[in-house]
Amino acid sequence: MFIESSHYLRLSDRNYRCDLDCRGKCKKKEPQLNKENMERNFIRYTKKFIIPDNIDDGSFMIRITKDTMHEIIEGNDWDEMVRSSDRLEDTLEVIKSDVKEFNKIEKNDIETYKNQYSEVNTVNHRLLLTCTITGVLKSFTEPENETQMAKDLSYLCKRIYIDNSGKIKKILLERWSWYIINLINKKIPGYLKNLEKNGVKIINDNNDEILSLDIKEAVNYFSGDKFEEALHSNTISTFYNLFSLFKTLIDPVVSGKSSSEQKEGIIKGFEQMNNPIFMSLMQVMQVSGIKLKKKIEKNNEKNIL
Repeated sequence: MFIESSHYLRLSDRNYRCDLDCRGKCKKKEPQLNKENMERNFIRYTKKFIIPDNIDDGSFMIRITKDTMHEIIEGNDWDEMVRSSDRLEDTLEVIKSDVKEFNKIEKNDIETYKNQYSEVNTVNHRLLLTCTITGVLKSFTEPENETQMAKDLSYLCKRIYIDNSGKIKKILLERWSWYIINLINKKIPGYLKNLEKNGVKIINDNNDEILSLDIKEAVNYFSGDKFEEALHSNTISTFYNLFSLFKTLIDPVVSGKSSSEQKEGIIKGFEQMNNPIFMSLMQVMQVSGIKLKKKIEKNNEKNIL
């Protein structure tokens, strides 16, 4: 958003332009800002958020991951996970049967499988919010992957205010993003002051009630109707974006594309899988899978007895 006019910008012909101007409804004649220059500026800005790699001899990520994961995934989720997993296996069997009998995969089956897979992994809001914490922390401790770090910071931002030259003047974070930044500050005293010292102005409310909550309480705060308050539209689209690799990987095969196009799809899928939030999600599900298996085995023992 242009800070002076409060007009939003949008990407148009390799430039960021006033949205109203794009629709012929602006008389301010605000400048067009080159896309590549804007992205380079944002990457430089993102580097101010880097978490030092000398915190407690590298144990920072281990400690905070333990704090984040501890008891977030509740036992009462497992029954639904079992039912979802069963539906997923049934669909996979249909796909296998089609391949064996007709040597093809139906597009509808792929879409069903993708949706069911997302369903298994989105047990409830806790999983998404938890993985956002660990994914962002991983990204902010790996400054060498600056492009990914910039993508993750943009994900955290609700609004970015710039002057007419494209310089970032201040930012407004999503509420859950503001919680994550304050969580880092609790683990690394002075983190927020250092951001301010380096010219980062965050205009979120310092008195936001979620800041006084521990991780489990904060996650549960956004249950039910409050879920979208955490990351707004990101809460709805995140899993489908993360699991869009199904479409990337499978569509070229289903559509009968050339081998080179199939390989390109595989590479794009791998790039998506490299997303820190996605990797955190997979780690959570691996842990969840172990717990789930143990729970099922335990229930089976009870039934036998």
